[in-house]
Amino acid sequence: VSLSTAPLHDSSGDISGIVAVAKDVTGRVERERRFEALSKGFPDLCFVIDEDGQYREVLSSPVSENHLLGDRNELVGKSVTDVLPSDQAQLVMERIEQTFKTGDRQLFHYRLSVPAGQRLFEGRSYPLSDPTAEKRLVSMVVRDITDLSGQKNLRGVSET
Repeated sequence: VSLSTAPLHDSSGDISGIVAVAKDVTGRVERERRFEALSKGFPDLCFVIDEDGQYREVLSSPVSENHLLGDRNELVGKSVTDVLPSDQAQLVMERIEQTFKTGDRQLFHYRLSVPAGQRLFEGRSYPLSDPTAEKRLVSMVVRDITDLSGQKNLRGVSET
C-alpha cells in the first residue's frame, strides 16, 4: 500500500485535518519484482535514459556487472556524459536524439574499457512510452559482442 497525506487548512490557515489517500500497489510491486528476477538471467545490460542523458534505471545480471563503469545503483541519476568517455557519450547521446526524432530503434557499436577489459558493445535504443514521466525516455539494451566481433565487419565503431 502506498499512502499519501496532506494537511487540510481552514479559512484562517490553521490545520483543521488531514487528507489521506491509500493506493494498492501490490500488482506494480509484484511486476517490478518479476522483472528484476527475469533480468538476472539476461546477459545484457539495460538502461532507461531520459532525453537529457540521465540514467533513470540500470538493470544488470551478475554476469554483466563487470561491464558497468561503476555500481549500478550509483549510476542512477548520473549523466551519460559523466560516466562514459567523451566519444562514447557523444555517440550514445546522438542515438538517443535520433531515437526520439525517428521513433525507431537505433543500432550502434562502440568499444569501451570496463572492469572485464577492453570490450566491443552493441547498443540498441528504443523509445519508451511512460505517460507519467516528466521527460522523454529511451530503453537501451547493450550487449557485449567482443567474442562475435571477429565474425563480422563492423563499420563506424567508436573507440576509447
